[in-house]
Amino acid sequence: MLRSLIVAFLLVNLSLDAFGVKITESSSTSRNLKKTKSKKDSKKEITKKSKKGSHNDGSSSCVRETVQGSIEDVIHCVSLLRDLENPDSAQAKAADWMLMKDENFPKSTDTEASVYQVIQRYVLAVYYYSTGGDSWRQCGAVEGASDCNATATNFYTGRDNFLSGADECYWFSIGCRDGLVTDIRLANSNGLTGTLPPEIGELVHLENFDQFRNDIGGSIPSEIGNLKKLRFMDFTRNELTGPIPDAMFELTNMYQLDLKDNKLTGTIPDRFDQLTDLNKLYIGINYLTGSLPESLGRIPMSNVEIISVRENELTGSIPDAWYGGLTKLSTLDASNNNLTGTLSPEIEKWENLAALFIDGNNLTGIAPVSLCGVTLLVDPEVAKPACG
Repeated sequence: MLRSLIVAFLLVNLSLDAFGVKITESSSTSRNLKKTKSKKDSKKEITKKSKKGSHNDGSSSCVRETVQGSIEDVIHCVSLLRDLENPDSAQAKAADWMLMKDENFPKSTDTEASVYQVIQRYVLAVYYYSTGGDSWRQCGAVEGASDCNATATNFYTGRDNFLSGADECYWFSIGCRDGLVTDIRLANSNGLTGTLPPEIGELVHLENFDQFRNDIGGSIPSEIGNLKKLRFMDFTRNELTGPIPDAMFELTNMYQLDLKDNKLTGTIPDRFDQLTDLNKLYIGINYLTGSLPESLGRIPMSNVEIISVRENELTGSIPDAWYGGLTKLSTLDASNNNLTGTLSPEIEKWENLAALFIDGNNLTGIAPVSLCGVTLLVDPEVAKPACG
């Protein structure tokens, strides 16, 4: 009964504008329209609140704002009204699925925990539709999609198809801890397209976000900065565009960031000193410009071991701060850029260096003797060290 009332209420509030339905005003319908308008205004207010991001304790702002509310209130807090009113949007499709087709429809918003269960199930549905889930190569929700229990070869095998009636923690490539989504690993050519929806920022317990080798395009949404627990992010070989957002540097637990082989543009933000746990950085094979970020050499007690910025359009020289700050560096690949200058003798401070690839630039001078024993690729204008 509760589910039927919620569905009916959603249809009244969303379908009128979305499908262009006109209502002849009478005394009764006039009152109903006034109520609808008032409700829409309140939804807009909720939507504005949702842009606050996450609380200091890592919880979604919508969790606290919609306790004791309806499922509809939760959905309207998470997504923008204009998206929900567009029947072709991922948000509208996800709301329709959850309220009308979901076999495991959430029953309660009485506690913060129950609200978050609604949020993560809805957000995963939005992600499914936003990345062309009906066309995924395996484990989609459409009729005739491969049976994950029989065919899945990804990280989480033997799982249920996306949008099945099972708990979302048992969906293909989703990992959970204590019922909270911590992993999304829809990697290895599963045919994801479309864009990253801003709602992804509501999955505040996410630690591993692996979408390697797909065709996801568009820009990285600023809401990514809400994922404070994120440790691994791998979007290698996708079609991401635009700059690396400043919000990325709010992810202070990030250990490995891999955005190589996309279509990213703009300069590299000089804020890496905020990523104090960073160990591996791969941002090569893009269209990034400007200089190498000095802040990589200012990370306190740096644990950075691998930096790959190859095949961009970077200029300038290797920052002096790198020599003294990247004491654990083992591999640097800055090949095929437009770097200039010489290699400083200070490179001897990279005591753990095993591989240095700086060919395809405009560097000159003599490579220091400290590079003897290091796998080294340099420009012809750089003389290799005289090693015994």
